[in-house]
Amino acid sequence: MKRWKKSIYTYVVEYGGEIILYNSFMGAVARVSENEAEKVKKFLACGIDGKDMEDPLALELCTQGFMVNAGIEEQKLVKATLEKEQESTLGLTIMPSEDCNFRCIYCYENFENGLIKPKVMQGIKLFVKKKLERGSFSRVTCSWFGGEPLLAYDQILELSDAFMQYCVENEVRYVSSMTTNGYLLTPERAEKLIEHNVLYYQITLDGPENVHNRSRKLIGGKGTYRTIMQNLKFLKEFDNPELTVKIRVNFFPNSLETLEDWIVNEIAPVFSNDKRFMLSFHPVRKWSGCNINNSEYIGERSSISEFITYLNRVCLKTGLSVQDVRMSLDPHGSVCYASKNNSIVIGSDGMLYKCTVAFDNPINNIGVINHDGTLNLNRVKMEMWTKDYADSVEKCSKCSFYPSCQTKKCPLISINSGRPTCPVIFENIDDFIVSAIYS
Repeated sequence: MKRWKKSIYTYVVEYGGEIILYNSFMGAVARVSENEAEKVKKFLACGIDGKDMEDPLALELCTQGFMVNAGIEEQKLVKATLEKEQESTLGLTIMPSEDCNFRCIYCYENFENGLIKPKVMQGIKLFVKKKLERGSFSRVTCSWFGGEPLLAYDQILELSDAFMQYCVENEVRYVSSMTTNGYLLTPERAEKLIEHNVLYYQITLDGPENVHNRSRKLIGGKGTYRTIMQNLKFLKEFDNPELTVKIRVNFFPNSLETLEDWIVNEIAPVFSNDKRFMLSFHPVRKWSGCNINNSEYIGERSSISEFITYLNRVCLKTGLSVQDVRMSLDPHGSVCYASKNNSIVIGSDGMLYKCTVAFDNPINNIGVINHDGTLNLNRVKMEMWTKDYADSVEKCSKCSFYPSCQTKKCPLISINSGRPTCPVIFENIDDFIVSAIYS
């Protein structure tokens, strides 16, 4: 019997005469040249024993995780490891302002709650402080969301100061991100936020100026494209290597034909020389409360996947980063934050949620944070959001991509349908893997 076998989580893509190996547990991607491809295929099919390990190629397959010890229960080990990794992180999504300076045509929020209350801020601080003092976390992530979070700029700095202090005191790593429309992200504010460890940004541009300004307007109807683009250019001037900016592109059926020209002629000339900036493509969804009609969104998954794949190829050809694609292939890379046990969304009024796109769904209202830092949680609802379907859905338990999504790409869809949904990238997984290796 061979000592090493192909990992359940190793996936092979044939690309010309070469092959590309991807392991979703290790997050490893390797390109195998044409003259070594047949040997690698044989190792994968037949296994590796002691004498084979003298071959550097066999050794590399084992050390990179494409082959695993034949005696281990790989599924059990992988699941336990992934759970432990998730449990080590306290994930906060905080809505310091539920108001917004924009009125985007596809927005699902009602803006009924405004600025975060001082007593809610006190409760959040005490909650984080107590959690870290117990010593069960090695990392805290804080994502600033809204509404528009920068309407609460001062409150963000105050809470960030507290979180950074608690993390230093307890030797815990602190990572912060922000989903912002970018309109208020002036150079002065960006500099201060970066000093407060807000290093990851998602900022939306819906294509060229005339397209973007139809969907993403200020309250008074004024366009926003030029101000956002100018602020993105200012962000480029910061030399912090950890700074990451995901430019989210929400596309409609009628905007598809304009996006390629926009990428080639407007985006690539500005950002292709800076791999900290990347594009991420998403179809406009008809969420509850959204005011678009049926003709303005794309419902067919195969069409969505094909179009996103095509746009990623455009990005590759123009030198833009496709790191967003690469990260989605990593372990946990396609897991929704809402599915994680230690992840909560805190509204400006202290209400607790799991998801940021279903605020009017009663299942999403999981409790409230108290002024003393304790939580009143509905444990039944929590379990609905965090359920792993691998034990009940056979195709998931045997899937090569389980470590990437863990049946938790969208727990809201799973709750509604009773079954997990696969990430859209899996529709054209070979193309995405090829993009990752050639980026």
